[in-house]
Amino acid sequence: MLNVPCLISALFLFTGNLLSIIFRLKERHNFDFKIWSELDPDFIKDEWLRRQNLRELSTAAGLLGAFGWFTLCVPMIQVAWILSRGGRKRVGMHLLICAFAIAGSIAELLSRLMVIGVENASDWMTRSFNLDDWLGANSGDGLGWRTLEVVHFITFCECTLGLISLVLLRMIYNLCICCIVTYDL
Repeated sequence: MLNVPCLISALFLFTGNLLSIIFRLKERHNFDFKIWSELDPDFIKDEWLRRQNLRELSTAAGLLGAFGWFTLCVPMIQVAWILSRGGRKRVGMHLLICAFAIAGSIAELLSRLMVIGVENASDWMTRSFNLDDWLGANSGDGLGWRTLEVVHFITFCECTLGLISLVLLRMIYNLCICCIVTYDL
């Protein structure tokens, strides 16, 4: 029998990850790490122009991934219910699995929505603010582009690490393995 919540979660995650791979391949086509690490303003400006052209793809991938992770909590709760034999065996441990599943899914959802927000806010800043001349009129210092890229990189890494959700999902895995090993057949 086909489990609909599991199928929905799998479709969201598969489609979101596929779009994310396509986005990363298109985004990194002309990427040069050496020039980027030197914070060359012209290179950074070109990178942001490429990101603007791919913004819809990035946002769609992020939203599908966020919904996929959020809907994944339903199959995990179903597994906890099955392992508890309908709420009759080791109820406390299975409630803990459910709590970790919900907390991990919400943490991953919020993390991915924050990444989408940071990307869209940064994109808006590149179109609406003067990022070329911060030290003086017509200085061409590109300090705004450099600052935006560093802040974007740090925020993006911080949001995508998702350590809380990884720890919670690892705890769920360990608890489920413990339940399966000690499951009375």
